[in-house]
Amino acid sequence: MKVQLLLAALVVAGGTIDSGWPPSRWTDDNTVTTHFTNQAGVDRLCGKAPPGYRTLGCSYRGKREIVLPNPCSGEFGNEDFAKLVCHELAHANGWPGDHPRP
Repeated sequence: MKVQLLLAALVVAGGTIDSGWPPSRWTDDNTVTTHFTNQAGVDRLCGKAPPGYRTLGCSYRGKREIVLPNPCSGEFGNEDFAKLVCHELAHANGWPGDHPRP
């Protein structure tokens, strides 16, 4: 069975998460499995971003799983980790990949 990946958090080098905070209707507290890994692991599990971008994380649709960088590794830099987690949690809760706003 092929797992659909939702590439959610692509950033321009030195930039911020592309679509910011998700709409509140997608950010309910729910239980999800979180996989913390280094950047190579994020690229392997989520898919490598096009040149000039970096994949920060992703969620597995329908499986309630998210993949995030290990915030302790130092690879994450100055990105807003809370925003990234909220973004991916919203995708795990069903927020579509085209990032619609209310």
